Amino acid sequence: MIRAILIRGTLLAVIMTTAGLWPHLNPPTVAACSCVPLTPAQAFERADTVFVGEVTSFKTKSGLFGHSSIDPTTANFKVMEVWKGPRQGTLTIGTVRSEVSCGYEFQEGLRYLVYARDGQTGLCDRTALTIQATEDLAALGDGWKPEPSNETVRAPTAGPVPGTDSTSSGDSCGAMSHAGSGQFNAALLGVLAGAIALGIGRRRRL
Repeated sequence: MIRAILIRGTLLAVIMTTAGLWPHLNPPTVAACSCVPLTPAQAFERADTVFVGEVTSFKTKSGLFGHSSIDPTTANFKVMEVWKGPRQGTLTIGTVRSEVSCGYEFQEGLRYLVYARDGQTGLCDRTALTIQATEDLAALGDGWKPEPSNETVRAPTAGPVPGTDSTSSGDSCGAMSHAGSGQFNAALLGVLAGAIALGIGRRRRL
């Protein structure tokens, strides 16, 4: 009797867990990031930090259920020239893992012109490799050299991650994404456990 109650309880828990994960069995279709094109002047006006810097390191924080296109990423820069924002020798800028979700995929050792707002940048902000930003650099003219500093500074207080809040004012991009295959695997394990528990219960009754 006790065993039957335990088996039924386990089966019920599995069913409830699977039901909670059901929406993830059919994740929304992933769409590419869509941006409203900005001129260099518009990008400069929207940003509170504009600089040229070389990526010295970056780090991505994955979610509980594996990789996602919206995983937060921070990139550390050695700053060469500043037009707006902190005039520091080093800066840290946030984004998200993938361009699918309007993030910017920085690469260590490369030099970028960065337009950031609230400590974040993305694909829709005109951030680009310096070799691809000749129009912007010509429009910007001469900037300031950074002040010597041994401390890495985060550009002004981080706000919403690009592409994750379509209701924020002035947002110029939007994308759809899903959290990856982790939830799907968890749901399959739940169904398998339920099937095993049900099979044991039937076998014991026989």
